[in-house]
Amino acid sequence: MTENLVIEIYARACSLPESLGGLTSLQDLSLYKNKLSGTVPAESLGRLVELAYLVLSRNLLEGIISEAHLANLTKLVYLDLSSNRLAVKFSPNWVPLFRLDLLDVSSCSLGKKFPSWIRNQANILRLYMSKAGIEDAMPNWFWVSFVQVYILDISKNAIYGSFYGSLPTNFSRNGRLLDLADNLFSGTIDPAIGESMPNLMLLSLSGNKLHGDVPSSLCQLQNVEVIDLARNLFSGELPNCWKYDLTVLDFSSNNLSGGIPDTIGSLSSLEALHLSNNSLSGKIPSSLQGCTGLAILDLSQNKFTGKVPTWIGESCPSLKILRLRSNMFAGRIPQNLSRLLGLQIVDLAQNNLSGTIPKSFGKFDAMKVTRANLEQVLQTYTSVYVERMEVVMKGKALMYGDSNGILSLVTSLDLSGNNLYGTIPRELGSLRGLLSLNLSGNHLNGEIPKEVGSMQSLVSLDLSRNELTGAIPSTMAYLTSLESLDLSSNNLSGRIPPGNQLQMFNESTYTSNPGLCGFPVTQICENDDNGAGTRNNNTSEEDGAGSQVWLSYLGTALGGFVVGFWVFWGTLILKSDWKDAYLSYIDRQYDRFYVIVAITFNRCKNSYV
Repeated sequence: MTENLVIEIYARACSLPESLGGLTSLQDLSLYKNKLSGTVPAESLGRLVELAYLVLSRNLLEGIISEAHLANLTKLVYLDLSSNRLAVKFSPNWVPLFRLDLLDVSSCSLGKKFPSWIRNQANILRLYMSKAGIEDAMPNWFWVSFVQVYILDISKNAIYGSFYGSLPTNFSRNGRLLDLADNLFSGTIDPAIGESMPNLMLLSLSGNKLHGDVPSSLCQLQNVEVIDLARNLFSGELPNCWKYDLTVLDFSSNNLSGGIPDTIGSLSSLEALHLSNNSLSGKIPSSLQGCTGLAILDLSQNKFTGKVPTWIGESCPSLKILRLRSNMFAGRIPQNLSRLLGLQIVDLAQNNLSGTIPKSFGKFDAMKVTRANLEQVLQTYTSVYVERMEVVMKGKALMYGDSNGILSLVTSLDLSGNNLYGTIPRELGSLRGLLSLNLSGNHLNGEIPKEVGSMQSLVSLDLSRNELTGAIPSTMAYLTSLESLDLSSNNLSGRIPPGNQLQMFNESTYTSNPGLCGFPVTQICENDDNGAGTRNNNTSEEDGAGSQVWLSYLGTALGGFVVGFWVFWGTLILKSDWKDAYLSYIDRQYDRFYVIVAITFNRCKNSYV
């Protein structure tokens, strides 16, 4: 009885009580990030006629917000319902009596139509409607009705319409933040954008269908910190007029050509330069040495040539992410990249690099620490900008964002698809915080160093398509975090180390290594079954003894499986998350267990023939 009472009181404490309506003189109700759940009581809220500030953001509230909630709140100037599970539904003809300065309904459901009720909110200065489920054309009245807005975020909807110079000439000259990312806008950008919005600090138009040239007037934005035009259809060359104190410059995933403008090197405050997935060419200009604050340099998937500049290891001490993947870089990997102790992602894959892997790569401190100890990738940038990065891991291109620190937790070293030779440096074993190591598609030889077994955080390891020899080190059986492994197409030999970890992968992990034996490959090791693989015609007594040993092993395995199953089953019933994980593991091990039984049965049968 006491327990039920406690739960009931706790539930009431986590919801908005009906008695809230008794606070009729309340002017400010701010309940930001309090784990509130349940619905918002319309009658109670409607009695707070003096309310000016209503903040319910970052909770677990659900249900519908209608006119009944807000019709009587004529003094309301600040309304923040963001980051809940709320649906905001007003009748199309409803005209609210309040005049808002701020409206934030991000991550609320507003319906597919553009909300017409906000049209009369002529006092709004900050308007946030990101991720609101809108699938409608941008109304013509919008840019006229909200010329006073200086922060506008309507990103991550499906709003469409053509610019063709109409934006931002009719928009606020006082605009500080303009975020229209991840919609369906088409057309071009007004060539005079730098003149018409001189106070802009963040411009994000990424993830739309904009085309044409990148306006050179962007260089005139004296206060801008972030310019994000990624994932559009822009073509031509980048303007060569950059100055002022930009923090982020993102032109990735467009159709740009030409080289990197020299004037980008004058941006000493630049922290992130994204130019990936274009058709840019030429060498990396030495002028980029001036970008001493760079934390991210992503030039992947272009047509850059020449050597990887040695000055990167000297002039960019804050670099954390270096992506030069899928270009035409040649020559050796610079040794002095190892000076950049903060590097957590190094991707030089799919180039024409040669030489050996620098032993000094074992010095990357950020790859030694656990994920929980890594710092945020970018330290100073406008808060609404979310850093995004594609990382190839487990054979897939995965997109990571840094809004919740996920990108900060990723560590990866990818040197695959080059012409590297020599042995794998045993010094890499010190990178105990590394999640992904890919050295595939090179000409590496020698044995896999046993120090690889010290890389306890590895989730993905790919050493395939090399010329590696010798046995798989037994230490690799202790890589308990490993989810993806590829050792195929080498010259490895000997028994695959026993233990669950390396046997959980299927045979394709080890294919094209004719000298490997033992489960999960089909080749039986010579000393298995008391020498059954190489034995001559031994006596029937020896054969019988051998078969009884294998039958004993089989019985023990089956008995242990059954007993272990029932010992843990009660716990798994009570702990659903343990149950899901355990059943997933059993499913992965089914094929392995079946093959063991089949091989053992055949051996037993053959021993009596």
